[in-house]
Amino acid sequence: MKTSTVRALSLLVLIAVANAGSASDMREPPREFQADLDGDGWLETVRVKFSGRNDQGEFFHLEVANGEGRVIWTGPKDLDPDNRLVFGNLEFGQTMPTVIADIDGDGAVELVAGAPQSDVSPRWFRVLRWSHGAFKPVRSGSLFEDPPGSKLFPWGETQEYKGRWINELWPSPDGAAGEFEAELIEYPGETSIRSGRGVVEATPQGFRLVRMITPMRKPEAEPPEETPNSGTSGSGSVLAAYMCQIGDEDLRNSKGERLKTVRDILAQDRANFHKHRIRHRRDIAEETYFASAANRQMFQSARLEVPDRLAKWIIEGGAIVQVTVYPGRIVVSQP
Repeated sequence: MKTSTVRALSLLVLIAVANAGSASDMREPPREFQADLDGDGWLETVRVKFSGRNDQGEFFHLEVANGEGRVIWTGPKDLDPDNRLVFGNLEFGQTMPTVIADIDGDGAVELVAGAPQSDVSPRWFRVLRWSHGAFKPVRSGSLFEDPPGSKLFPWGETQEYKGRWINELWPSPDGAAGEFEAELIEYPGETSIRSGRGVVEATPQGFRLVRMITPMRKPEAEPPEETPNSGTSGSGSVLAAYMCQIGDEDLRNSKGERLKTVRDILAQDRANFHKHRIRHRRDIAEETYFASAANRQMFQSARLEVPDRLAKWIIEGGAIVQVTVYPGRIVVSQP
């Protein structure tokens, strides 16, 4: 395997670990936004509506309603991941909107959606602008700190991966106009990746880091601490640990029937992974424990620990989860 390929795979694993956090860190993309799109003082409602699914995942389109609730614009309902007006929970990642605001101070409202991070490069975003009664694509690029240490993240098209970049973008935690919360990833090289969260403000060229919410730090790779009554004797021994993406195939059994519990979906994911060789882009770690059909029965008998919001996302499909298995206990968290 080429050195560049090894570095690429290593970085993706490191980013996945860096993003690991508590349930409170999890962000489900909103399905509804409100903004004054045309500057008339009245709020319009922008909804993210389900369009359909195919073998690549679930697809969504935009619907805009005025203050009276009348739909004034609807985006295309294509099941095409290359259409910049189409969004999705896809096999290779999520492309859902996270922010609707004036992000460059020009008075127009923009919509920002992240693109799947599938190679060794900063996260790319696409930007749509509301203009003449419709959302229209205006930009696609990354937000890489340039020059290094400047706290400035201009729009660009860099393929460089050594440095710091904005990896996620959300509305400001305190609702301040022109400010946003950002997840930052820093990769100086080799294995020293760090992540943190900060507040950034919009500039005509991109964003500027205003302050940190949580400092840049290396990920903690250790398993969760044991608590009293956490399982049988020896419950601290990890039997298996892996990250997986719940695809459409994992939501149905071999008869095509829709699965309705987290236990059944996680078991089907491992059956697909080992028995049917169905792999998704965000599946990481070649665990072998669940190659055994007998071991997969553990999903039905072990105590399952999973946050309610994450359980709902798993059942809906498209979730990316970290699974750590102990004797008698399975812990599911958000990477």
